Amino acid sequence: MLGLLYFSSNAIYGKVKELSELNRLQTLVSTEIYINDLIHEVQKERSLLSGYFEDKTVTRQLVDQRKFTEEKTSAFREQLKSLNTSVLGDKFKKNVNNAVSKLDQFVILRTQLDQGKANENETLSFYMDTINSLFDMMQNANEISSNKQISNMLNSYILFSKSKFAVSRERALLFHVFSANRADLNDIEQISVLENEQLLYYKESKLLASEAAQQLYQKTVKGQAVNEVDRLVRLVIETEPGKALGVDSQQWYNVATQEVDLLKEIEDGLSAELIQSMEVIKKSTTQSLIGVAIFNIIILILSFLVIVLISRMLLSQIRLLKRSTELILTGVTDIHLDFQSKDEFGELMEAFNHMVASFKEVITQADRISLGEYEQTIVPRSDQDQLSVALIRMLTSLKETTAENER
Repeated sequence: MLGLLYFSSNAIYGKVKELSELNRLQTLVSTEIYINDLIHEVQKERSLLSGYFEDKTVTRQLVDQRKFTEEKTSAFREQLKSLNTSVLGDKFKKNVNNAVSKLDQFVILRTQLDQGKANENETLSFYMDTINSLFDMMQNANEISSNKQISNMLNSYILFSKSKFAVSRERALLFHVFSANRADLNDIEQISVLENEQLLYYKESKLLASEAAQQLYQKTVKGQAVNEVDRLVRLVIETEPGKALGVDSQQWYNVATQEVDLLKEIEDGLSAELIQSMEVIKKSTTQSLIGVAIFNIIILILSFLVIVLISRMLLSQIRLLKRSTELILTGVTDIHLDFQSKDEFGELMEAFNHMVASFKEVITQADRISLGEYEQTIVPRSDQDQLSVALIRMLTSLKETTAENER
């Protein structure tokens, strides 16, 4: 019984622990989605900044974008409150502190920008560092995951986001190029690198993506905006370095943003797929926990009933043996115990019957002696059969006394 309780408790504890891990993982998945939404807005703000230093007409757009970035930053900070970073490891806690510290510095940096005191390269680099610190958080959160299916989906999600990040950086770079109306050799080389980065991350993401996610990409990433982005990228790459490009920077930003928004739709689809998968796994685990609990309860109840039944059977045999022994003590020998079991109790009852039979035989022998039948032979059952030995002595003594009287 104790063994059953031990194994039942272990089985239920294992399922409860698994469900607890899934709840923690669900919180991490939600956090990754919040992080990615924030990255999307920071990317847009950085893209506008890349053109801002060349063309101040985007100031209004930049101010409006800051509101969206701050909205997602507040949501991200609120989500962090639901995380117990102390149990997620020092590395994750360090990444969180690093990302939050950089977000705190946005207020100072924006003030410097508005006052015309910010350096272009330093500002754009700071935004890049902030985005990379957020990506580090996402990657670290995925490393904590213990569920292979969710881990693969998160990897695909992160890789796709990095591919989109390359598209966003390309948007920022070309916004700067078209604002300056020229591209130098370094700009062209960076564009080629970003094109390869987009393709590489997308291919890696595709290897881990579900069939539904791949179909969503094929269905979404197409149309006039995608074709126009490709045309303008080819234009810059194929144009001689330093030559006027003659492309409106705002037109580029708008069409590139349309493509990024299409990629954001896919990200949202991947997010929804992640959340749905988590719910399915949690539901399955919860049902499994309930099933294990019910099964173990049934096993325990049946075990208890079997123990009660066996106990009653044993007690009834003990009571029967006790009553029969009490009858023997009162002199009753007409007793026979019926039994069918082959266990120790069966052997005990058989031995009791042999004992009663032995008593009966001794009584019969004593009766015959009392009737004067002295010629009978009494054979001791063993060297320790004192009752038979006593009867033999008595029989011998009576024989001798009878013989003497006859003389």
